[in-house]
Amino acid sequence: MNTMECIRERFAALLWSDNNKDAYSKAEEYYNSLVDGDVEGTLCWADIDYSILRRAGSPSDMHRKRIFYMLKFFGKQRLYDDKEYVDKLNRAIRFWLTHDFTSPNWWHNEIGRPMYYGNIALMMFSFLEEDVFKGLVKLMLNGSMAAKYDRISGWTGANLIWGAINTIRHALLIEDEELFSLAVRRAEQEIAIGSDEGIQQDACFFQHGARVYSCGYGLAYAYDLATISYLLQGTKHQFKKERLDILLFHILDGIRFMMHKGFVDYSSIGREFSRVGNIKPDIGSTLKLLMNNTDIQRQDELREFYASLSGGDEPDRTKLFPSAAYICHHFDGIYVGSKFQNNKILGAEKCNGEGILCYNMTYGTNTCIMRTGTEYYNINCVWDFSKIPGTTARFENDSELLAHTDMWNKPLSSEHAGSRQEGEKAAVFELQEHDGISVLAADFAFPHGMVRLGTDIKSTRAEELFTTVDQCNYVGAAEHRDGEIIHNGIRYTALDNTRLKCDVKTQHGSWKRNSTYLSGTEEQKQVLTVSVTHAAGDKSKYAYMISAEAAEAPNVRVLRNDADVQAVLLPDGRIMAVFHKDCELKTSDRTVSGKKGIYIE
Repeated sequence: MNTMECIRERFAALLWSDNNKDAYSKAEEYYNSLVDGDVEGTLCWADIDYSILRRAGSPSDMHRKRIFYMLKFFGKQRLYDDKEYVDKLNRAIRFWLTHDFTSPNWWHNEIGRPMYYGNIALMMFSFLEEDVFKGLVKLMLNGSMAAKYDRISGWTGANLIWGAINTIRHALLIEDEELFSLAVRRAEQEIAIGSDEGIQQDACFFQHGARVYSCGYGLAYAYDLATISYLLQGTKHQFKKERLDILLFHILDGIRFMMHKGFVDYSSIGREFSRVGNIKPDIGSTLKLLMNNTDIQRQDELREFYASLSGGDEPDRTKLFPSAAYICHHFDGIYVGSKFQNNKILGAEKCNGEGILCYNMTYGTNTCIMRTGTEYYNINCVWDFSKIPGTTARFENDSELLAHTDMWNKPLSSEHAGSRQEGEKAAVFELQEHDGISVLAADFAFPHGMVRLGTDIKSTRAEELFTTVDQCNYVGAAEHRDGEIIHNGIRYTALDNTRLKCDVKTQHGSWKRNSTYLSGTEEQKQVLTVSVTHAAGDKSKYAYMISAEAAEAPNVRVLRNDADVQAVLLPDGRIMAVFHKDCELKTSDRTVSGKKGIYIE
């Protein structure tokens, strides 16, 4: 058996593995509902409207999903035992190949369909009829470097890796080791640090410009590279060690910090937050590939990460991602993510009909607070998108949010922003200016807590504004205790005369609100919203702290919160501050002369 045959069988075995029949339970229904297609020798499904083609979510995409579901549900052995079953699979694939449905979105034509039908071809390799095999090989050319090297090699990040692994699929089907090697080497080049897109110096991941997609595109990038490396074990084609180390850097020093008990910070997945179930991704498959790869280092850390996915204890750790103005703060069993912005990076994205309500995520100051990880799970369908946690905004309904055309794909207009970490303490700040609203916001992360300060809040309109502390799934009960709100093991503490408002109500909505191709069926959820109201015409401010109910609330005091200085005194007597200009900060026992920027004692 030659190298290509060995790797092809390894790839097929991987595709056949982890056969969770519950996930493919409708396969028998799909098999029994196949009907003759409009071309002799083809089969299709009567309930799929193949004429509808969308940029995302085309009904015709269900065709290949159903074929894959049948393969996974019935298992490999049935291909050997049931000729009628094999015939029906070939006829179903032939239907697609005969019609060659073209999406208005290039991604599906050049990446998605070669990926999915390439997997089917690898799984059925010796059971494909000659014309079907040739048709699949021809389809693979749409996403292969054999036909489109210049185009695909010019892609970046996850798109490039998708192009490379599709070329690998193509090379394995036609047993072309030269093409295979070309794809592997181009993929290896993309395992690098510091490009405009992809892995950054601090281990966060950019895609679609300087935009954080670590747990979106970055996860897809990691999975396919882990797959390729797994396939290359014991061969001369394996990635160089220094490239594999960079991949681990992306996963263990980047993605891991943005996750809590298997759930991701919603600020780390861009528009993909609009998809059902996407804040609980399947990173476990990536980790298992790496843990079963003898060429991969840092195995203890990979196992620890994998164990945390099932709800295990998370170690206390804090990381600032300066290239993204993003603090990931794990402490006392909870997680607080603080995603700010500056004049070099981009906020949320709307694309292909997704993320269309996320305008208030485009200017930073997004907060993600988790204890169980389920706090924001599938809340997207009912979220009030004018109340993104951490933001200061006016109330706008869905229609008003959809009407915004500015600020998308733009960085902050102001250069007044910064971030810094010293050991277990980190801080980030920005001058947020949008739609006539102006806010100076600063977050301070320290052992056992996170404090958010906002000041000089004003609007060019005479209107009420509000700062949303949190908006999450309601669990159990919410308690009020002397300026504190306790919910689901998380403590929200008002500081410096701030008044926190707590609302619990049933909110209604649909997935279609934020993703045009998803269901419009109305859903409802109980939602907790913690907020601060700012009266019309006032120049106001706020201060609050997030901590774990299970631990003692840190004794933190706000020293100043104004347009010159925002500062807090920590329980250990040390000071964290943002100096918005060169000036002095005086306390009862000392004077701190601060330069413009962040001060951490």
